[in-house]
Amino acid sequence: MTLTGAVVRDDSFSGTGTMANPPCTLSPTTLAPGARATCTAGYTVTQADIRAGQVSNVAIATGIAPDGSTTTSPEAPATVGVTTRLALALVKDADPDVYDTAGDRIAYTFQITNNSSVAVTLSSIDETTFTGTGTLSAPICRPTALTAPLAPSDSITCTATYTVTQADVDRKTIWNTAVAVGTAADGGGSVVSNPASAVVTVPGVTPTGLPHLDLTKTVSPDSVDTVGQRVTYTFLITNTGGIALSGLTLDETSFTGTGTLSAPTCAPVAPAGPLAPGTATTCTVTYDVTQEDLDQGVISNVATVSGTTPGGGTVTSPPSGTEVLTNSGGAAGTPAIEVVKSGSPTSPARFVEGQRVTFTYLVTNVGDVALTDVAVRETVFTGPSRVAPTAR
Repeated sequence: MTLTGAVVRDDSFSGTGTMANPPCTLSPTTLAPGARATCTAGYTVTQADIRAGQVSNVAIATGIAPDGSTTTSPEAPATVGVTTRLALALVKDADPDVYDTAGDRIAYTFQITNNSSVAVTLSSIDETTFTGTGTLSAPICRPTALTAPLAPSDSITCTATYTVTQADVDRKTIWNTAVAVGTAADGGGSVVSNPASAVVTVPGVTPTGLPHLDLTKTVSPDSVDTVGQRVTYTFLITNTGGIALSGLTLDETSFTGTGTLSAPTCAPVAPAGPLAPGTATTCTVTYDVTQEDLDQGVISNVATVSGTTPGGGTVTSPPSGTEVLTNSGGAAGTPAIEVVKSGSPTSPARFVEGQRVTFTYLVTNVGDVALTDVAVRETVFTGPSRVAPTAR
């Protein structure tokens, strides 16, 4: 039969913003048997939707039959996942950009913009490279404190001051690179900004380039399921700055493995260096998987690399991390145990009063995690006396 006055309505909607109901107008609204009509509705995601992680919607369609009764369709559900985007942008400046006397004061300005889809709580401004021989002041931030939540698209400006030393005058150049570090205000993860640099010199000196290191870490294989299986971590270290660096040092800032990593081997440039600008070296580290690693479900690893500038300063790369899934699933292993029971003798014809019957229990760990405090319990036993088990 032909239906008239066809309309789509939301039966339920989890979005926290505004959506019209009906959300759209069908065209046509009169449908002959087998005919179709479509409509499209738009919705603007809110910050609360992002925190929820999804927007779900259940809709129904209704139409009027020739006898005046209303016909209603089955429910049609749809769920849209909402991905949280975390990103910080850092711009750094130094004023003045020249110095010539011990005691000169330099003001470093850090402008941090939250380009995330959620609010971010900043935790620190980390100086990954600073070749000055004195101490930078703690940053002072406006319009809010550094650790106040920063809404999406909002910015904060922080200033730190530095007093030049005679050693800085002798070295003629001060390099400085920093990153801003924060976490999603709703606990959704951590974020590190782009590195931003500033250089100041004595008059007449042209800096040869800022020191900078990049680290790319990979792992093979990326899933394991056997105790003793060997994992190889590869660290590609690249001097992306303008001066040679020496004394390269890998630092495992986070490692959840329960065993011990091997010492790194590096080629073609040894850790002592020097690593020239624009060149790279590769280091490898091996690790043997333990039962505890299989039980916990994942082995995560985050590292940085540091190097020393000709003037004695230190430069540190942004962190690079990997994950190895254990039990090929990334979740804790599945415990399982199996028991097979047998008795001797088994023929009732051989039973006599006082005869000893021996029950044997074969207990097997058929899961993929170690088990402790294994015990056998009789859930049903029809004999008039107790069974006295012994373990072997």
